[in-house]
Amino acid sequence: MSKKMGRPKVDNPKNVGLRVRVTEEMNKQIIEYSKENNITCGEVVRIAVTEFFK
Repeated sequence: MSKKMGRPKVDNPKNVGLRVRVTEEMNKQIIEYSKENNITCGEVVRIAVTEFFK
């Protein structure tokens, strides 16, 4: 039997969902930043939270 196919396991999976309400202006800023830096909106929020806790 061959090796099981699928996505490889990651060391630190992002398996906790979080819903946050933001203003229209903040949402526009998040979307704009994500497009300028070619990253997802979720990644923008993760970066911001990481910087906050430094």
